[in-house]
Amino acid sequence: MLGWGINVHGQLGLGPSAVTSFIPTPQRIPFFNDYICIQVACSLTHSVFLLDDGSVYTAGNNEYSQLGREGRTTIPEKVILPQQANVVQVACGQHFSLCLTSNGKIIIWGSLSGKVTNDDGFFYEKPEYLGGFNEKRMIQIAAGYTHCLGLTDDGTVYAAGVNAHGQLGLGHNHDCVRATPIGCLRGSPIIFIACGAHHSLIISKSGTVFTCGLNSSGQLGLGDTDSRIWPSNVKSLQQQKATYASCGEKHSVVITLEGGVFSFGSSSHGQLGHNSTSDELLPRKISELMGSEVSQIACGRYVLTD
Repeated sequence: MLGWGINVHGQLGLGPSAVTSFIPTPQRIPFFNDYICIQVACSLTHSVFLLDDGSVYTAGNNEYSQLGREGRTTIPEKVILPQQANVVQVACGQHFSLCLTSNGKIIIWGSLSGKVTNDDGFFYEKPEYLGGFNEKRMIQIAAGYTHCLGLTDDGTVYAAGVNAHGQLGLGHNHDCVRATPIGCLRGSPIIFIACGAHHSLIISKSGTVFTCGLNSSGQLGLGDTDSRIWPSNVKSLQQQKATYASCGEKHSVVITLEGGVFSFGSSSHGQLGHNSTSDELLPRKISELMGSEVSQIACGRYVLTD
């Protein structure tokens, strides 16, 4: 396991001697010499590591209890989960962490709203099950800065968290402490979910792309910069069958069944891959990737990798 980049809070897990503003080259993380890590999720200031035995370790900033434990913050340490849960997926919000268990439950810790008091119901000092799913079995999770989504095995999407921009897709701007199903998607079984900072992207079984939330840079791909409180059909992708997506802070990227890669939203740092810093309000195919077999993508705040 290697880590590099900003390490002000020890989020790379390299230990106290390596806490610095920037690690310029990949460094081996000593802790993982004796463990096998199969998945990593990162926020700006903390990291969550999933090991092959289903256990979860964290490192980095713990100001909002986003590590889910006490103790050292610059070295990965184990998170004690309810009922010794076995985890299959992890995700990070800005100040909170999520994990999906093998029996389809979601566990959360940290702060969804950025507060360390529970007057708004969004502060989880210790890992606990996220409520509102009515015994539904979850198969995928996604986290934005202050909101999260969960996908059930019957294709239903649930949303929870801060909803200032309509990123929960519930038709209003009210925050939701408990997970709530996105009712307008009933009849359209969903197969994939992704979250940007304050927007959400959802793919149906038919390959249709829906987006909602903040749209200040065109990250919803709808041809304008108006935010949406309902999931809206990205009609310019209707002739494509979307299969996978990833969202950055203010940009989105979609992979189609034929392997095409489309990006839209903010390109302030060239993150859309079009050799330009101009925002794209509609999905635009990345020409440099034409002819390549792309199966997965990942977006950071200002980057895109395939």
